[in-house]
Amino acid sequence: MDVNRYVGVPWQVGGRSLEGADCWGLVMTIYDQEYNIKLNDFLDDKDSPVVAIEIDEPKDGCLIRGVNCTNGADHWGFYWKGRVIQASQPHSSAPKLKQFVCRWPVVEFYEVHVCV
Repeated sequence: MDVNRYVGVPWQVGGRSLEGADCWGLVMTIYDQEYNIKLNDFLDDKDSPVVAIEIDEPKDGCLIRGVNCTNGADHWGFYWKGRVIQASQPHSSAPKLKQFVCRWPVVEFYEVHVCV
């Protein structure tokens, strides 16, 4: 996977493509283009065949969620080779995992599965 394809995507609230994306929109775009998996706008959509299972350690291709304990805000990214591909203003980037963890006090990892 060429992560550079996703670095530099402009930040756009509600965006769901390489032309512009928010954090979840970029994750949706990556899963669609790299794995042909259509994530829903809400990960816990009960009607979706896609499920995300929390895992203890990151692995390539997993979702990463940063949570702010103070206000409950969260931020999503895609883990690849020790980096987190994420969309944040003004554009998407791929910081090292350690940099992501320093910014978000609670970090969770999820493996995506499609139930058939």
